[in-house]
Amino acid sequence: MQFNFILNDVVHSIDIKKSATPKLAKQGVRILQTYTFSMDQILNKSLVNDKDVCFNCPFSYNQNNGKSGGCYTHKGLLSFGLKSKMNRLNKLLKAGKIQTGYFGIFDKIYKHSLRYPVTFARFGTYGEPTLLPLELITGLSSLVKKYSGYTHQWDKVNKDYSKFLMSSVHNVFEANISKSLGYRSFLVGSGNIPNNFVLCPSSSTIAKENKLSCASCGLCSGSNSKAKNIFEFKH
Repeated sequence: MQFNFILNDVVHSIDIKKSATPKLAKQGVRILQTYTFSMDQILNKSLVNDKDVCFNCPFSYNQNNGKSGGCYTHKGLLSFGLKSKMNRLNKLLKAGKIQTGYFGIFDKIYKHSLRYPVTFARFGTYGEPTLLPLELITGLSSLVKKYSGYTHQWDKVNKDYSKFLMSSVHNVFEANISKSLGYRSFLVGSGNIPNNFVLCPSSSTIAKENKLSCASCGLCSGSNSKAKNIFEFKH
């Protein structure tokens, strides 16, 4: 099931479907994922002009002169899935079938979840999750057992997003600054795991049979979790 709306010239798409990705949840587990695209991306059916939804993320196209910065969403099956989603949203947009504003969106999702319970939410499967209204994230998080999300905009947005999202940082210095704003951090790096960080239970360095899915883990749930910061080795 898909719930779409336009807010501040950004197209939001919220999907509820059974997981097909073991990293997020076991196959067949129903999960919620949010996506944000710029109008330009939808109209041109291309991820390249991502400045309005990825901002200053170093892995984005806009920060790398129109070339991929290596974001995992630019690769493999996920990239193919995003292009398919943009094609569908392009058709809906041109047909005038995407509502403006998010009035009624949560009610529709809530009613759907009563019939088809959702276990896990991933905020920002594509795009910056703080583009979603805070009250909508708050509501969606109440429908699931666990959730995760990451923001590069931690120093620019309402601090209350820290309750639901991890600050996406690139060094311990940034992690310390974001901590002063109420955030727990997710750091991708190399070398030794820093103090006050624990290795991601789904790390690429962990044997497949010992990994936890995000739905089973739940550590990347912002300051609503009292766990340590999370570290993943660059790969």
